[in-house]
Amino acid sequence: RASWRSTTALDGVTIDVRRGEILGVIGESGSGKSTLLKTMCGVLTPSSGTLAMRDGANLGTPLRKRPAHLLQRIQMVMQNPDDSLNPAHTVRRILQAGTSHDDDVSAALLAAVHLDRALLERRPGSLSGGEKQRVAIARALTREPEVLLLDEITSALDVTVQAAVLATLLELHARLGTTMVFVSHDLAVVSSIADRIAVLRHGRLLEVADTD
Repeated sequence: RASWRSTTALDGVTIDVRRGEILGVIGESGSGKSTLLKTMCGVLTPSSGTLAMRDGANLGTPLRKRPAHLLQRIQMVMQNPDDSLNPAHTVRRILQAGTSHDDDVSAALLAAVHLDRALLERRPGSLSGGEKQRVAIARALTREPEVLLLDEITSALDVTVQAAVLATLLELHARLGTTMVFVSHDLAVVSSIADRIAVLRHGRLLEVADTD
């Protein structure tokens, strides 16, 4: 299965995301981390450089112009699940929207992120922050993506919940082999999960190297 390659014109540095790895992206606030992810998923259009899957699929096109099969290949989990989960919908509807999945499939997705089947009946407002973020991860997995983009997904969680969510991501990665790009401003968090780390500062890519 393909992963993707992003080449930036800045300093001639290339981000080459390898199949099946977890790439951490680190940088202070305003360094361009979220902008990078939004460009990868098509919310923003790159002004220069190239962005493509290894099989040649062009990711430089905006989201609305990407074919459905390409949209499914890349999924994103936002920093704040309250901004991405419709509060009027049950977890069942959130997980099954646009799919042919039944409750058993949805329950299996919840189990994969260590949530109980009973949550299918509940709405986001009745869930804890950690539970909402796990539902957001489960929803991203409904499309069986090749690349999962994770934007500061633990920054709003307390330390204990943060550690549990990170452990869940590592379990999913080991089982599914999904390529992940994990953005954070916290070097300790990134170093605990990433195989390699890309460093951004003031919108410029400074370095990409093994985590060690």
